Amino acid sequence: MHVLVTHPVAVRLRAGLPVVGEIVYAVGSLWISATMLRNWPDPNGYWRDTDALAYALLAAVYLPLALRRRFPVAILLSTGLCVAAYFTLGYYHVVAVCGLALALYTVASLRPRRISARCAAGTLVVLLWAPGSPSRASAPSAWDS
Repeated sequence: MHVLVTHPVAVRLRAGLPVVGEIVYAVGSLWISATMLRNWPDPNGYWRDTDALAYALLAAVYLPLALRRRFPVAILLSTGLCVAAYFTLGYYHVVAVCGLALALYTVASLRPRRISARCAAGTLVVLLWAPGSPSRASAPSAWDS
């Protein structure tokens, strides 16, 4: 049994499994988010209609997460910029937040506290940005009652 565990092929397979897992996670998250975005009802018209740009931005949020362990700060920066663009354009925000959260978690787990704190502050700015679509300004809210 010990011979199989130390065999070079087995060692290479075990080394490649995290990479495969990261790719499966990134593609799976994109698929789930795109499906949710396509099927989420918006009866009040709060969010901008989904178009090709929304799906492209979601792909730009989720697919780079496959490289998050190699380049955690760069992936968080690119994810944050894409999420900020996604928010600014007024698309349904929930589907993009999970990718940003995972990118921040990766930075916090792999980088020193000083870098993680700065990245967390930047992520908070992105999350607070979310102005929504122009149609939201005229939409009724719970506070209008």
